[in-house]
Amino acid sequence: MLAVAWRNLWRQGRRTWLTATAMAVGMALCMGMIAMTDGMYVQMVDVLVGQNLGHVQVHHPDYPGKKSMYDTIDEIDPLLASMDEQPHLQSATARLFAHGLAIGGGGSSNATAEDESAVGARLMGIHPEREHAVTHIGDRIFEGRFLESGGQSEAVIGVKLADSLSIEVGEEILVMTQAADGSLANDFWTVVGIAKTGSAGLDRSGIWVDLPDLQAFLALDGQAHEVVAIADDADFSGSLAEGVASISASADLLVRPWFEADPDTAKMLALQDASAFVLLIVVFSVAALGILNTMLMAVFERTRELGVLKALGLKPTRLMSLVILESLFLAGVANVLGLLLGGLFDFYIVTQGVDFSTSSGEGL
Repeated sequence: MLAVAWRNLWRQGRRTWLTATAMAVGMALCMGMIAMTDGMYVQMVDVLVGQNLGHVQVHHPDYPGKKSMYDTIDEIDPLLASMDEQPHLQSATARLFAHGLAIGGGGSSNATAEDESAVGARLMGIHPEREHAVTHIGDRIFEGRFLESGGQSEAVIGVKLADSLSIEVGEEILVMTQAADGSLANDFWTVVGIAKTGSAGLDRSGIWVDLPDLQAFLALDGQAHEVVAIADDADFSGSLAEGVASISASADLLVRPWFEADPDTAKMLALQDASAFVLLIVVFSVAALGILNTMLMAVFERTRELGVLKALGLKPTRLMSLVILESLFLAGVANVLGLLLGGLFDFYIVTQGVDFSTSSGEGL
């Protein structure tokens, strides 16, 4: 039966090759698309979680809802020291945030929001070494250098903010906002670097400064709005959050893994598995229709031949088994070709990658 089924498959060799090739190409494209979406998923997790949310977030209980300047974490140094001892922790950092007005071109305190060189900005006070260990922000410096701990009144700004303010490395930028004590905080910061993070919001309005500098600027000494931790692997986010919540320094704080802190992002990332499943259903449904069409043509062309076999004593079950074997052989040939071609696609994607950046360099 095997020998007869194999010979029957190649009686119409051109049709067999066309069907098998079409199925193989569909399978190869499916493998390539899944490999590419897996890579995009990893990058999305890295950008949205690793570089922004972190695997674990620690806040004042009221801060996530109100975003108030006054809902801070007190005494962050003991908290960071305790977190550094947690298993599965790769790195942790503290951040202090403020919104204000950034004025370039040697602006003065009399500048207003209507001035061409005045732009709304988001100030972020960070520990330079710890922040780089968490987000690798130091590797995204487009021009100049990253912050150094202890650097007085130094700032790194987003690339689009630098364009809006016509600021270059070495020039000063005036920042104005309200301090926690109600006073008007305004000071000049020397731009030591321009960052290109890939995040439109950060590139458009981000200003990174040393954490002690911003604490003094806002009259929030020793305080921060959030502490972000990165685990050895994203799968350890839940256990790391439980460990951080168990230390005494976080007793009155809100400790959450990233998928609880931002459930919408978690749902969006979960769509990757669903999209891959839908893609597989579509591709293999088309492949099944191709096999069905080929085998129907083969059966209708051999109606008399099959009738003769049945008249000679071939049982209907054996006759059906013969057609099924031919279908399996056709699927097997298509699978071998598809795996070879798909393997080449995957090898190229994994080793070379696909560049989706635009000609202007403002890619993902």
